[in-house]
Amino acid sequence: MTENTYRVVKTAFIAVSITLASVFTVAFLQNQAEKDAEFFCDGAPVNIKEGDTLYWIAREHCEGNTRNVVDKLVNIYGTDLTIGDTIYLPTHPSCELRITDGGEVFEECK
Repeated sequence: MTENTYRVVKTAFIAVSITLASVFTVAFLQNQAEKDAEFFCDGAPVNIKEGDTLYWIAREHCEGNTRNVVDKLVNIYGTDLTIGDTIYLPTHPSCELRITDGGEVFEECK
């Protein structure tokens, strides 16, 4: 094997190694990002008490990424909580809470 052939093979090997490492890293990070976004809530209705915040309600009733829970709750209920109101928590990120015209709440999961 000539020195020039050796350099070409070595360069190709390094390029393939870097490409494979990059592909596996991107796949791992995408999978990890999906796992990091997950949450699981108990789905029980929550009666708002004095001092409650959506963050603390999510921390108390959910596991995983509570920020995503809070984001979903803000989209549904807004940020103004009234003592005595009842809110419902989504059970999983793939589930959406829907409120009917009559005020009924139901969860629709994909």
